[in-house]
Amino acid sequence: MLCFLPKSEYTSEYMSGKVIDYLTKRPIPGAIITSNNEIIQTDNNGMFMIKTSTSKIGVRAYGYARAEQVIASHQTQAPIEIG
Repeated sequence: MLCFLPKSEYTSEYMSGKVIDYLTKRPIPGAIITSNNEIIQTDNNGMFMIKTSTSKIGVRAYGYARAEQVIASHQTQAPIEIG
């Protein structure tokens, strides 16, 4: 299971966060984040920033189930479990 930790947005077009393992709480480097036509990978610390015009993102990583999550505006600072 993945856990997505959203961060404050720099502008309304960007979303940033961290992907961690739900059980170990360790970051997941190389996780793939998708939103609309944008595709990026997390860095070595599980961090990412993605350009998005929607609040829905997809997350997948080797050894984990693929997941999709809608991020509500009130959830922008709290951890969100995905998967």
